[in-house]
Amino acid sequence: MLKKYSGQLGDFEYDDTQYTIVKDDDGEYCHYVGSEMKNVPSPPVGLRDYTGLYMGTDIENPVVIENGVKRTNSMYADCQKLKIGSYIPDSVEEEDFMYDGCINLESIPNFSKNSVSLKATCANCYNLRQLPPIPGKAIDCDSIALNCESLEGPVEIEEGVKRISYGFAGCHSLGEAVRLPKSIEESECVFENCRWDNDFGELNELDSSGFVEAYIDESQLSPRTLSKESKQAMAAAIAPDVSIDNYEATIGR
Repeated sequence: MLKKYSGQLGDFEYDDTQYTIVKDDDGEYCHYVGSEMKNVPSPPVGLRDYTGLYMGTDIENPVVIENGVKRTNSMYADCQKLKIGSYIPDSVEEEDFMYDGCINLESIPNFSKNSVSLKATCANCYNLRQLPPIPGKAIDCDSIALNCESLEGPVEIEEGVKRISYGFAGCHSLGEAVRLPKSIEESECVFENCRWDNDFGELNELDSSGFVEAYIDESQLSPRTLSKESKQAMAAAIAPDVSIDNYEATIGR
């Protein structure tokens, strides 16, 4: 049966055998309730908030996101059969938790250039190997790739991002250092439990500050025993604008 909706989600008509309006403590959202999972019917035209649209379903293929949509928060969260993400139009401003828990997701084409929040967008996507450039307007990127254990890099973060705490925590396969822009203000545990091969030919683990001060190949070798040149190289791999004096002040001489 065709129904009409007009409210905070937009102005649109929808087939109530395919979609429904869910109300909870946070407000309301449109949610897919159909049985087709390979070729899902297009979202209602005029829907401007895709929050929770396919959350927790067995959808296998991405849908086209209409230009004009503002939010895609948790749109595909816990869609464990989804392997490829949707192209995000520049009208989208929030993508929080969009793919969180999509354990078989392998690739996503882009983030919106105008997203202001990418919080946990790709968290717990264990098979995701590449991340598109993170736009500078995305002020909050906390946990953006948390536990993406197959993520290989490189990862580009544009100037303007301010928060990225736990951004790459648990990314065991990250193949190279991620350079943080000067605009970053909060980066707690951003590289916790990350490892990569560096110029020293050893497997290093990064601590929560983003500097190498944990163990090297489980040898418990402290950076305090390394040469000044090695310390500077380690610091430069993460934060090229940090001086050796500031680096040594961070870890202790």
